[in-house]
Amino acid sequence: MPAKYAYDTEGNILHTYHSGILTVSDFCHHFQAIIRDNKTRRGYIEVVHLHEVIDFAFTSREAVAIIECFQAMHPELGSKGTIFIGPGQLQFGLSRIMKSLHEIYTPDYEVRVAKNSDEAEKEIQKIKRKKPPAA
Repeated sequence: MPAKYAYDTEGNILHTYHSGILTVSDFCHHFQAIIRDNKTRRGYIEVVHLHEVIDFAFTSREAVAIIECFQAMHPELGSKGTIFIGPGQLQFGLSRIMKSLHEIYTPDYEVRVAKNSDEAEKEIQKIKRKKPPAA
């Protein structure tokens, strides 16, 4: 199911809301939609809300395609980090899988997992305070 999103211009936070059954193409289409939108400023932080996700239609091996899609589009996306909010066991498990895959394939990209909005806010602040690596 296509993701809905809302952009907080003041905080430079992109809130993404997934629901239903997630597929690999849902994620890739979402990345394309952000690029086409042109509202987000470089360095935004994405908060992925998974509260309404009831299942995902891919294996952990197939999830690598999401990371590959992200890697291909990341220069255009310009995101500083992603925080997945997974309040239930299924959503939290999916969040951990995505975090683990990013740690393997995009180790310099900030990915965090939270169980609720309060935890996510703390992670946003940590990402904002983190200094970029020296060139």
